[in-house]
This record gives sequence, C-alpha cells and structure tokens, in this order.
Amino acid sequence: RGLHRPPGCVAWGAPRREVLLTAAESAGFDQVRLMVEPIAAARYFVHVLGRRLPVGSVLVVHDLGAGTFDVGAVTRTPTGLEIMAVDGRDDLGGLEVDAAVVAHLDRSHREHHPAAWQRLTAPGSVEDRRARHQLWDDVRSAKERLSRANTVDLLIPLAGTAVHLTRTELESLAAPAVAESVRTTAALIDALHVPRQRIAGVFLVGGASRMPLLATLLFQRLGQPPVIIEQPELIVAEGSVLAYDPAPASTFTTPTTTPTTTPAAPSSPAPAGTVRRRRWLRRTVTAVAVPLATMWAATSAVIAATLIVVGIVLYSITTDQGLLPDWPLLPTAPWR
Repeated sequence: RGLHRPPGCVAWGAPRREVLLTAAESAGFDQVRLMVEPIAAARYFVHVLGRRLPVGSVLVVHDLGAGTFDVGAVTRTPTGLEIMAVDGRDDLGGLEVDAAVVAHLDRSHREHHPAAWQRLTAPGSVEDRRARHQLWDDVRSAKERLSRANTVDLLIPLAGTAVHLTRTELESLAAPAVAESVRTTAALIDALHVPRQRIAGVFLVGGASRMPLLATLLFQRLGQPPVIIEQPELIVAEGSVLAYDPAPASTFTTPTTTPTTTPAAPSSPAPAGTVRRRRWLRRTVTAVAVPLATMWAATSAVIAATLIVVGIVLYSITTDQGLLPDWPLLPTAPWR
C-alpha cells in the first residue's frame, strides 16, 4: 500500500468483508458494523484514556502488529472521526523481529549443538516440528519480557541448554524493522502538510509496539513522546466496541463494496472521563469491600467460638458433670 487519501480506507476488499460479516451474522450478531483500526484506536484514545482530540486536530496511529505494520492519520471533524491518510508494510512486524532473534541464536550456538539446530531449522518429524514451534514461542515470550527486563534466559529445545539474551541484543536485532516503521510514520506526517501543533499525539498500537526502542526512536525523530499503554494489542478491540461518537464515514454497516457515508443518528455522548471514573469506582469498591468482608467473617468466627467455649464452661459449672474435666480452677455453683 502506498500513501493515499481514501474515502473509507479499509485495507480489506469487499469479498473479505462479506465473509466476515456473514460469519458474524451466522454466530447470532445483529446489526454488525466493521470499523477500520485507526478509527477504533482513536476512540480508545479519547474515551478510555481521556485524551483531548479537538476538531481539526490529528492523531497518528502507529500500529505495529505481529505480521504487518500500519500507520494512519485520524482527524476529528464536526461530524465525527475521519481518516486522512494511511501507509504501511505487509511484511513488517513482530514476526520479523522473532526471526532475527532465532537467526542470531542459530549463528551463536549452532557450533555447540549442530544436530539440535539442524532439527530445529529443518524439522523432519513431529517431535522436531513441536520443538521448533516451542522455540519460536519462547523467543516471542522473551521479546515481550525484555520490554520490562534487561536480560532473560531462554531454553533451546532439543539442545538442553539455556542461553542469555539481553535487551541490547534484542534492540540491535530489531533496529532495522523498527527504524523502517519510524521512517514510514515520519513520511506520512510530512505528507499531511499540517502544522505540528495540530498533531494531538502519536498513539502506539499492536503487541510489537511495547518495545522501548520504538518509543525512543519515534521521540528522537518527531520530537514528541508517543503514547503507549501496558497492553497495546487490546486497543483496537476495545476501541471498536465504543459507541459514544456518531458512526464515522469510514465504517461499514452492510456487506457492500461502498462504505457508509451517512453518519449514524447522534446519541448523547458520555463525558470523556466517564469510562475511567466507572472503572476507578469499581476498583475502589472492590478494594474496600473485600477486606471488610474478610474482617467480618473472621470476627464472626471468633465470636462464635467464644460463645461455644463460654457455654461449655457454664454448663460444666452448673451441673458439676459437664463436658470439661474436673479442673480445680473452675468454681462451684453457689447453690450446690
């Protein structure tokens, strides 16, 4: 894909959209509407994070996923959110970084375990394919952990050995892919020909976006710190279900080749911070209620046990043959 200014700007063609809509209807969903990823991310930016996106401002959505990279510019108009331009690469993503890490491990450790690496790179049995799959899963997990840690240990299947991988090594291997996404993002912003003060933010989306190197290079290139959350892979999914704004022109309501251009009837939008306040209230109530319930249960148990012991003692005192042994410390009933 090249830089363009489409009316609806959906990367999928009409046949693929029709298949998805048909599957959703077969699953029992009514009134299904497809939404492009930059619009969904912009909704999350405004309604979940509570960030400002005034009319006329632009949000740049940098989406680095597992297998593809997309960058889009979303602007707010008086009628809703619209896409100004998109660009991207279909062969750029987290999988490319994973492949670079696997190749690095192969170069560094094949000479010590040639037979194991031969089976991992050219599996010839079900066991070999399972081990290869495990290796790639472990590499992906190590890449994610290095977003928060400086070093990780990685077990090489079939070789029975653990290797040390550092964040410095990962960033060196990921640098070409990350730098390409930064160059593409900067080129899209330049092509918009809008003043930098109109750029409301650069929003990082997609699981591969959590690499610290990406935020660093974007800041160095654009002079503006990007916005990143703990789980960027959930942004599009959560943003797509928000329905506070009128439907923008870049969403689809029916499985046709023409995007819907008439906005949905406006509803009363919730304040930008409503979702955050509700989540804060739920967390606060839970944090207070759980300890109180635990304390109440413990106090009730202590009171019940105390009443039982007092009853046994009183019964023993009044009958002289109670459930307790003949303890000299127990007083004798005064009427006996």
